[in-house]
Amino acid sequence: MTLARRCAAAVVLALAALVAACAQPAPAPEPEAAQVTKEAESWRAKHEADYRRDWVTIAGLHFLQEGAQSAGSDKSNDIVLPASAPATLSAPGYYGAGRIPIRKTGDGSVPYDGTKDDGEWTGFIPFDKLPHVYDPPSGIIVTANQRVAGSDYPYFLSHAWATPYRARRIYDLLSEKPKLSPDDFRRIQTDIYSIGNVTFARGAAKILKTANSDGKTTPLISDLETWDGLMSADSRMAVIISQMRVAFRQRIFSYALGPETAKTFVWPESDVLMDRLIQEQPKEWLPKEFASYADLLRASYDDARQALTKALGADETKWNWGGQAKARYTHPLAAAPLIGLQFTIPPIPQNGTGGSGATVNVGGGVSMRWIADPSDWDKTMSAIPLGASGWPNSPHWKDQLEGWLKGVVPPLPFTKAAVETAAKETIVLEPAK
Repeated sequence: MTLARRCAAAVVLALAALVAACAQPAPAPEPEAAQVTKEAESWRAKHEADYRRDWVTIAGLHFLQEGAQSAGSDKSNDIVLPASAPATLSAPGYYGAGRIPIRKTGDGSVPYDGTKDDGEWTGFIPFDKLPHVYDPPSGIIVTANQRVAGSDYPYFLSHAWATPYRARRIYDLLSEKPKLSPDDFRRIQTDIYSIGNVTFARGAAKILKTANSDGKTTPLISDLETWDGLMSADSRMAVIISQMRVAFRQRIFSYALGPETAKTFVWPESDVLMDRLIQEQPKEWLPKEFASYADLLRASYDDARQALTKALGADETKWNWGGQAKARYTHPLAAAPLIGLQFTIPPIPQNGTGGSGATVNVGGGVSMRWIADPSDWDKTMSAIPLGASGWPNSPHWKDQLEGWLKGVVPPLPFTKAAVETAAKETIVLEPAK
C-alpha cells in the first residue's frame, strides 16, 4: 500500500473511530445496569488496558513486518488499529509503525561519497519513539499526509510532507459539533473548501488594494474578497485564483532558482512558502523586475489569463474549475487496439482538488469513501469511483459513478444476515469439472 493510500486510510479510520461515540446519545441504562459495582469497573479498566496493550503489540508486529517488506526504503508509515477492538470502546489510536533508519550523518536527501560510510544506517528509530498517539483528549486523530511530528522531534522522518490544508480543514470540521452523525462524516469527506487558495485570494486582495489608485483592479479585488473558497466544477473564480497562484509561484521560483531550474523544481511544501510570502511580503523574495508585490500580483493575474485562454479558450464565460480539472479513470486496456474503446471513460469535470490548495475531497484521486459506525457495523457506508466490476458489459461497471460525483455513500452491510437481506444477486465460483 502506498504512503498516500495509507494516510488517506488513516483519515477514514480516524473518522470511523469517532462515529460510535458521536452518532447518537447513549441510551438510558436499565435499572439493573445502573448499579455498577467497583468490581465491574475494575474489570472494565483491565479490559481497556488489555485493549491498549494489544493495540500497541499489533503495531509492534507491523513495525517488524513492514521493515522486512521495505528494507530498502527510507520511510514507512501506517495507521494500526486492532482488528478485535471491542465496539464498546471508541478510543482512536495512531502509530507510525515502520522501520525508519537513523543515518551516521545527514538525512539521505542528497548523494554521499561512496568511498566513505558517512551515509550508512546506524540503526532504526526505536519503536516507542515513533510518532504515535492513543485516545487524545480531543478524541480526534487526523492524518492527511501532513507532517506528523513537530520541529522538536529528535529523529528525521522526511522532508516531503503534504501541505497542511486538508488536515486543518478536517480537524476544523470535526470540531464544529460535539456530536457527529454519519451524514456529517460524508459531508466532511466531500468538502471542497480550499484553505490555501482562500489564503492567497484574501492576501492578494489586501495587497492590490494598496495600489489601486486608478481603480483598474477594483473588479478583481472584489472577486478575490468575495469568493466562497469552494473548488466546485462550475466555479469561475476557483480556476482564476488557482492559476494566478501557480503563476505567482512560478515567478518567485524563476527569480530565486533561475527559469530553467524552476520549470522542473518540485517541493510539496512550496504552497506554505507562498502563504508566507503573500502575507509577509519580504523584500528579498520579490523579483527584481517588480517594484512591489502589487506589481507582481498584477503580472501573475495577466499570466493566469493567458494560460487559461490557451487552455480553455478566449470566451471567459466558459472558464470554470471543471474545465481545467478533470477526473480521469484510465483502464489498463483502454489503449489496446480494437478492444480498447469499450474500456474508455471520458474525463469528468471534478469538484475539489489535490496538490496546490488541496481540499479534503481531492476529486478523482480519492480511491474510496468509507464511513463505519462501530456501535452498529451494519450502518457502514462505502463507495468507490466507478463500480465493482472491471467488465464494461456488467451493470456494475460504473453504477456507482453518478452517486460518487454527488457525494453519495451507499450502505455496505456487515453481518451475514444483513448481507443476505441486501443481496440482489449471488455469484458462485466453482472449479471446472
